[in-house]
Amino acid sequence: MQAKSWAQIKITGERILENAYGANQEPVVLKESYKIAGRATVRIVTTEGTFDFPVDLDVKVDEFPF
Repeated sequence: MQAKSWAQIKITGERILENAYGANQEPVVLKESYKIAGRATVRIVTTEGTFDFPVDLDVKVDEFPF
């Protein structure tokens, strides 16, 4: 990309926070919040080549869509 240019990006991901049943087939009580931490890679593909940029994630999830 040239200087002062921009590109729209969209980052999506998926992670299972809890299953309905634990290891002993006992019902799991959902927590009020979860911490999701790790590393993601943003890949930009241009006519000049492919460029990868690592991004550290540290997110607290406390609102759920259900």
